[in-house]
Amino acid sequence: MNFDFIIVLIAAIIAVFLLWLGILQNLKKSFCRMCVEELVRAQQNKNENMTFFSSYILREVAHILAKQPKLTQRKIITDMGQGNYDDLMKILKNNRFLTLGFMAHFNTDILGAVRKPTLPILGKEAAYMQLLQGLMYLDKADYERLGEVVKNLNMSYLRGAAKAYGLLLGAEAALYAGDMYTASKDMYAAVRKFKKYNCAAEEAKTYFRLGEIYRVCAVYDVSHMMLDTAVKLFAAMNRNADKAKVLASMGMLTMGQNQIKESAAFLAESRKIFQKLGFIKSEAEIINQQALNYLIIGKAAVACRYAQKALDVHKKYGNIKGMAQSYDLMSMAAARQKKWPEAIKQAQRAQKYYRQTDNRAAYLESLFLEADICFQNGDIDKAENKCRRLVRLSGLKATNFHVANIYTLLGNIHLKKEELPKAEKWFIKALEQERQDKRYAGMATDYANLAITSQRMQNYAKAADYADKAVKAAEQSGDSKLCSVIGKRVAKIH
Repeated sequence: MNFDFIIVLIAAIIAVFLLWLGILQNLKKSFCRMCVEELVRAQQNKNENMTFFSSYILREVAHILAKQPKLTQRKIITDMGQGNYDDLMKILKNNRFLTLGFMAHFNTDILGAVRKPTLPILGKEAAYMQLLQGLMYLDKADYERLGEVVKNLNMSYLRGAAKAYGLLLGAEAALYAGDMYTASKDMYAAVRKFKKYNCAAEEAKTYFRLGEIYRVCAVYDVSHMMLDTAVKLFAAMNRNADKAKVLASMGMLTMGQNQIKESAAFLAESRKIFQKLGFIKSEAEIINQQALNYLIIGKAAVACRYAQKALDVHKKYGNIKGMAQSYDLMSMAAARQKKWPEAIKQAQRAQKYYRQTDNRAAYLESLFLEADICFQNGDIDKAENKCRRLVRLSGLKATNFHVANIYTLLGNIHLKKEELPKAEKWFIKALEQERQDKRYAGMATDYANLAITSQRMQNYAKAADYADKAVKAAEQSGDSKLCSVIGKRVAKIH
């Protein structure tokens, strides 16, 4: 009996010891992870150019660091605080994925080493290196190369949080291709996995992207909910730069709802955060958005001044994307002031820089802007030629540029020419596209255009039906200003 008691006692002592050992090891891992993530976050809060962040990679690095002797851990953590990563790189040297992934937090130009490895890689290692490559392309907004990576990525090798990254990359590629349904479905799957594996930064970023998707699709209430969730998560992590980016998106969301005061407040708060951080380039991007806000309320001259101020900063830092946006805004401002040659000149400057950044969707938008300026200026034939070129270009490669805009403009061109059957054809094509993507504001406009066209063709019953559908679609959009505009346009068609 005593012998049995001794055995039980020894077993209990061993169990307690193993439990204590496990708790101690988890504490070491948690401590290392906290140190690594905080040091990386601190570096990124000081440097505007550091945008890549991976909780998963930092966690894996921390786990390897936790296995080192205590003195080695302390030395590496101290060195990291001073920007010295040599000793850490020595213990990571046998894992190319973690070595390159960790250094990418500080310099995403590491992409060259990811793209051209010195040794062949196969199977699981190849999948993880492709994953890192995709994340680098995403960080640099190189969506065409990202699409190629997604095509070749073998998701079956990915586990845990890495699987969530794979889903996120697939969603971003789908978004670029204009497949909003797949993009949102995969992002929802990704955000659930990020939450499960405690990747809070990625969870917040995915909510941010979901908010962007719903904003573009004009599903404003869902977009606001997603963006608000992202703001709270980033605020809890003290990731102020990311919080400022989401606030800017909320500014664009409310701008799209014609809530100009709310939009101005969000943009002002975002700009204030960037100013405090000393992120001058990011602040300049907000100034561009403030310029757009002034355009909406009809203050074209003020908008032009803001866009010029942003342009000066973008030029100084060689931010080609920002320069293109500034020129676009200056083109819109000039068009509002009926300075047609100036508007066309600035639009063409924007196109030049959009080509350099390989931003195909923005390039097509700028071409559309130029075509619309020609139409407003009464140069109908030139506007039509540019629209037909746009139809060809938009069909060559998928982008999230909305082709319905071209169809609507072509319809208006033929309506102006009194070529009513042709106008009707293009308005119907636009409507089909708008219906497919559930863009109620666009549907309302196209139904109104069809109502006016049918009335001119003396098909009064059809005109009345289109007018009713225009009002209903405007109401579904939730935009009170649009409801008023559409109501006035179709008021005499009954």
